[in-house]
Formats: sequence, C-alpha cells, structure tokens
Amino acid sequence: MATLNLDAIAREYHAHPKTSASARRAYQLLAHYTESRFADLLKAGWDIYPTYSDTPPDLATCLKAKKLPTYDLAHNHPEFSDRTNFRFRAVHDVFGHCDPWPPHPFTIDGEIAAARAQVGDIKLWSAAWGKLNWEETILACVAAFGEVVGQAAHKEVRGTFPEQKAVLLWDSWHQFVNAVSK
Repeated sequence: MATLNLDAIAREYHAHPKTSASARRAYQLLAHYTESRFADLLKAGWDIYPTYSDTPPDLATCLKAKKLPTYDLAHNHPEFSDRTNFRFRAVHDVFGHCDPWPPHPFTIDGEIAAARAQVGDIKLWSAAWGKLNWEETILACVAAFGEVVGQAAHKEVRGTFPEQKAVLLWDSWHQFVNAVSK
C-alpha cells in the first residue's frame, strides 16, 4: 500500500474555496452525524466540557473517567455553528482518537488513524440506524476527512493551523481509502 502524500493533501485543502454548494450538503450530513453521536456520548455519561488550551488531553485518563476537555477556540467555520464545531471535535476525539484501543495520539499519524476510525464509525452509525443512504454516507465521510486530515496535513506541511473551510478533498480521499499513513 502507498502512503498518504501530505503535501498533496495540504495543497488540495489550501486551493479550495472556503465552502461550496456540494460541501454545504456534505457538511449538513456530517452535522447530523455529529449531533446524533454527541447525544449518544451524553447518554453514555460522558462529561464533555470546553478547554481553551491547545495541549492535548491524556486520552487514557479521559476514557477511564468519561471526561473530555474539548478545544473550543475554533470558531467561524463556514458550515458548522460554533456549537456543532465544538461537538464535532468532541465526537472526533472519542470515536476517532479513543476508539479502538489504544488511543491514537494527537500527531499527524494519529489524526490520520483517528480519521479512519471516525469514517468507520460514520459508516456503522449510518448502516445500523438507517440514518443516511450510501451516497450521503460517503459525502459525510469525505467531509470528515477534509475536516480532520485536510487540516492536519496543512498544519504538518505549512506549520500553521489553516483557515476553517468546508471542503471535499476528492483527489486526496481516493488516496486515503487506498493507503496507509507514513
């Protein structure tokens, strides 16, 4: 298997406009997943609260205590409300970084692995509950990929967290489903 080309992903992310009509629909679907899974976390007893520190939490401790400090300074997303963006981050941290065990670290490889886990969760959630049809499921997955791997690759390659965008990185998505991280 090939490895992901982080430079190409960062370039594709950077080249996209802030949003588009097709991205809008995909992010609406991703928001639906996010709100549903966030509610599932609350029902399961998770205490999810905002933090303004960019220091990653100790995921093993978070899992044991079901307490998750979630970064809450990423605002002005073109398709997510600030509330949904916060909730996406929490859902990503639990269903991406924490599951399966052991947790995936907050590194570029960890973000790629977390994106894979979260994409798997989106597919399972959709299939188990009949929430989305197959096309909608793929759109939500591609949106999650852009949100996680697109931003992480941009930060890794360019050294700074990018502007918040709603992007569908189709070229990189095809590479993602057929590759492993370095």
